[in-house]
Amino acid sequence: MEQPGKSDEKDFLSGVVKKIGTCLGTNTEAIEVDYNDNLDYYNFNHTKRGIAVVVVNEKFEGHSKRAGAELDRELLSYCFRSLGFDVRVFTDLNGFQLVTEMEKIALEMTRDPDFDCFVFAMSSHGDKIQSHIDHNTIVEEDVIYATDGYIPTERILKLFSDEICIGLIGKPRLFFLQACRGNLFDIGTTVIDEVDSASDKMVITRIPCFKDYLVMYATPPG
Repeated sequence: MEQPGKSDEKDFLSGVVKKIGTCLGTNTEAIEVDYNDNLDYYNFNHTKRGIAVVVVNEKFEGHSKRAGAELDRELLSYCFRSLGFDVRVFTDLNGFQLVTEMEKIALEMTRDPDFDCFVFAMSSHGDKIQSHIDHNTIVEEDVIYATDGYIPTERILKLFSDEICIGLIGKPRLFFLQACRGNLFDIGTTVIDEVDSASDKMVITRIPCFKDYLVMYATPPG
């Protein structure tokens, strides 16, 4: 017996599929949404394993060249190909190119959702930035570098959300980031990370709330 609210949520997702399909000129009747919260496992019986994106940035404006980037590209590509993924490799993308290429891939997966999962691996510089909400509150955010500057990690994650890429509904999304890191990701529930008693300033981090996401860094916080 279906739990209360599940049917309504399925109906809502079906409506989203039809509306987006109309905009894309896609036959929505052929789009099957893999959505069943009652299951404790994912459906890996599709025709294709899925797309694995490998982004390796080696050269940066105003920064030194990253040693070992070429090896990262070769090893990541080999790893995902050996697992049956359709590997798409990108090198030295600026911010506009990175977002544009990922939007194209999200659209491709929406139009052809017959795959098991999605992988995004990026090797680049990373950092953590702070912004002030008010005089006493600081928000910390993870960023990763394109060749011409940084992009919030959250922006990349959002490109593959259920709302933007309906082909990923009910499917795992795996993100591997070879970069220096901040703390936690995306918008969602905020928590007080620390309080500076001398200045009475609060530092706030962000707790992830994206569904079906696994985000992993190669380095610990700091």
